[in-house]
Amino acid sequence: MGIEINHDHCVTGRPDAKFASIYRTIKKKCIRRRDFCVGMTNNPKVRAKNYPENDGWCKMYVLYRTESDNHKRQMETYLIDKFRSKYKKAIKNRKRGGAGRSGEPPHYVYVVVSGWRLRLR
Repeated sequence: MGIEINHDHCVTGRPDAKFASIYRTIKKKCIRRRDFCVGMTNNPKVRAKNYPENDGWCKMYVLYRTESDNHKRQMETYLIDKFRSKYKKAIKNRKRGGAGRSGEPPHYVYVVVSGWRLRLR
């Protein structure tokens, strides 16, 4: 089955124009959770399978969509850097982000959250 995927908060546009709003969305949804992880993919359904429910992951929020591989990498790197500098215990990304293989567009940036103290429906 896999974790639930939510696209309700997905935005498009230049990364520099969307950084602040996506940061606030993640902060609102995730900061009171035990774990969250920021990532990028071109296929959220396939990527969600890498976050097993039995490891505590419960939901993927797809937050950003772009046709640009560069914009996707900028967004992921910015978000991981920002959260690692302020919320080291909450974010579980081990690397800075912006690396990895790219598939065909569209590209997405997402946050996956644990089920601890679930706030959103």
